[in-house]
Amino acid sequence: MKLIIKIKNLFRPVKWTALSAFRILLARTGLYSLKKRDVLIVSAGGVATTFFIKHLSQFLETNEPGNEDGLKHLSVKPRFWGARRPKIIFVLGDPVEAALSLDRRGYFAYHIWMCGASKLSPEMDLSQFSKGGSDFLFLPQLYRWLKADQKSEEVYFIDYNDFWSKESEVLAFVGLREGGKFALPSRKVRKTTSMQISDHYRANLEKCFATTRRVCDLLIEGKRDDARRLCEEALRR
Repeated sequence: MKLIIKIKNLFRPVKWTALSAFRILLARTGLYSLKKRDVLIVSAGGVATTFFIKHLSQFLETNEPGNEDGLKHLSVKPRFWGARRPKIIFVLGDPVEAALSLDRRGYFAYHIWMCGASKLSPEMDLSQFSKGGSDFLFLPQLYRWLKADQKSEEVYFIDYNDFWSKESEVLAFVGLREGGKFALPSRKVRKTTSMQISDHYRANLEKCFATTRRVCDLLIEGKRDDARRLCEEALRR
């Protein structure tokens, strides 16, 4: 039995790499245009993406909240043909809290490959990642999206914490009016926010995600070109 488990673990990286490559191929060839969608809500994970998809899917055609269609955590911007091109909301968040959320729910290793972070081992957990000092979890995905969206108004980058204060802006972007049945549900305290971790562990995570945090800040400020250049410089190191 132990031998079977070891064999499965040996081929798991190959499986995830193949899955990631297939999803990138679908995104770049435009095959996602086969089904009409009004809006996609995308992220690297750990930022309540499912919550927002479930809410907007009551009024618009969205991607699947459970990621059955493979669109929720795409490592590249998808290509759509003709009039089927949807608006895209890319949800950002505190990278440390996002990584803690993924790790707490057992999704950290899965998201390494889902987001195309091929420089990292698929067997890695957050604790191991924090000791490496690298920033290669979220940056590759952000860079691919920014590189593909240089001349487009299709992608709206927003921090999770800003959804409520910018509700009217978000609803206008997807073509819904403010208030009434379209209003967002009341905000709840996230479980990750109340997690207790050591100061040393948090300091290591902050160091690892320093560049990602700055990139997210630039995107929230609307400075996409600066964010793209920062990603590019960091990934070249």
